[in-house]
Amino acid sequence: MQEKAQLASFLFRFSLDSTCYSNRGEMKINGDLLYYNKFVIINLVLIITMTSIKYYENNRGDNEILKFINNLETDKYKLAIIYHLDKLEREGISKLLQTHDVSKINQKPDVYKLRAHYGKMLFRLLFGLSGGSYYMVVIFCKKNKKIGRKYIDLAIKRIKEYESSRI
Repeated sequence: MQEKAQLASFLFRFSLDSTCYSNRGEMKINGDLLYYNKFVIINLVLIITMTSIKYYENNRGDNEILKFINNLETDKYKLAIIYHLDKLEREGISKLLQTHDVSKINQKPDVYKLRAHYGKMLFRLLFGLSGGSYYMVVIFCKKNKKIGRKYIDLAIKRIKEYESSRI
């Protein structure tokens, strides 16, 4: 229980922008579950319960985005990504495009980049828009100034797959 209290305390300190969380920022500890807004954290393993954000699954049914997040070495990195995903859902893409947290990196299909960071550790999530949902297709740690072409090509391929499967 002490670990959960420490995590709850960390989450409170983590939400940098308290005005956005003043009405919605819920944190409840119930048994083994810690609820934070629309996220459920079970023993520091992330399970996303958002409705407007969808995640790429490979042909084996593995969710590669959540697998990447859950395999990060520190919970602070996980929470940084959670914070930015939540911010995207709460504030929407148009506001984040203005603040440069999101930028468009490709046209036809449209590919967007969401910036997330904790300290010097930089993460990028590439996603598309489809049917009113954000579709996260690629996540990686940013090590160079530019995004590698392989990540953009992979995002384009996955977004096209998703769009063709919806028809």
